[in-house]
This record gives sequence, C-alpha cells and structure tokens, in this order.
Amino acid sequence: MGGKIPSSIKVGVIRKWLEGKSRDHIAEEIQIGFGTVSGIIKECRDNDPEFDLLRALAVKLRDQGYDVQTFAHSVRLREVLKQKGGLSDTTKEEGHEEQVLSWTAEILGVPLDKLPGYVKNLERDVHRLTREIDQKKSVFQDYGATINSLEEFRRNRPLFEKFQKVTQELEKVKQQRDLCERKDVERGGK
Repeated sequence: MGGKIPSSIKVGVIRKWLEGKSRDHIAEEIQIGFGTVSGIIKECRDNDPEFDLLRALAVKLRDQGYDVQTFAHSVRLREVLKQKGGLSDTTKEEGHEEQVLSWTAEILGVPLDKLPGYVKNLERDVHRLTREIDQKKSVFQDYGATINSLEEFRRNRPLFEKFQKVTQELEKVKQQRDLCERKDVERGGK
C-alpha cells in the first residue's frame, strides 16, 4: 500500500478484531490487504500490551451470548457502586464484588443476569427525561414563563378556577334569561 492508512480504516480493523473476527474476514469485509490488517493489529499490540487481552475478553463475552455494550454497562454499574461506597478497591475478599452486585440486584428486584440491561434501560430513561426537560425549558422560554410566574399562577389557581365556574354559571343564567324573554315575547304576542 505504501501510504498512510486512514484512521477510519484502522478503527474499523480494530473494532472487527475486538469483535473476534479473523484477519481474512476483516480484510475481505473492509476490502484491504491481509498484510494491512496484520500491520494494524501489530501496531495496536505494540502500543497497548493488553490489546490481546481485550480481544480475548470480547470473544469470551460473545461466546457466552453477551456483547461489549452489556459488559460496559456492568463495568459502569461497578464504578457507580464504588462511588456510593458499595465496593472498595482495597477489598481482597474473594467474591466480594459479586456479592455486592447480587445484593444490588436483589434490592432492585432484578435478576443478576438482567442487571446490565436494567442499568442500560435506566440510562435510556435518564437521557429521555433529560431531553423532555430540555424541551419543556424551551417551551417556558418561548412563552416567557418564569418560576415566579408559575408560582403566581399556582397561588392564584383557586381564584382562576372560581372565575371559570362563575363564568359558566353566568352563561347559564344568560341562557335562562334569554329563554324567559322569548317566552314573554311569545305570550305578549298572543
């Protein structure tokens, strides 16, 4: 090839390698030479001694029916638990982290094997709610609403509801008055 390999091709090769695909398969899929694929993989190994470990982990996860995303959510959950004091880096007890994850799953009422998906759904909900909040903020800004105006509306809402009720009653009285006037006209006309 001779020239510099574009980073998009390198990223594609690395991603497919970490997915557990063979060099031949990667070369065919990306439509580059087998030697180019080997060179990219060698460069990654040289730059990161744990590169093969990452691939082995990704392949093992795939073989067990998981994907890297699910694993990433489990790692993220572990980090959250560490931040909240549920896990500690200094703990040497065998199985301590698994016990904490099991305990967390039990508290949440989620089977342990479903915990990563549960966390993923919670993250999706957080993103959705954040978007909804941003949309509502935008609506408030469009109408010039402020917290003070909303508080004032909340305080005056009983008056507003009473006004609506009195207005409806007034409309009924007007209708009855108009009906009575028509009847008087009809009687006077006889």
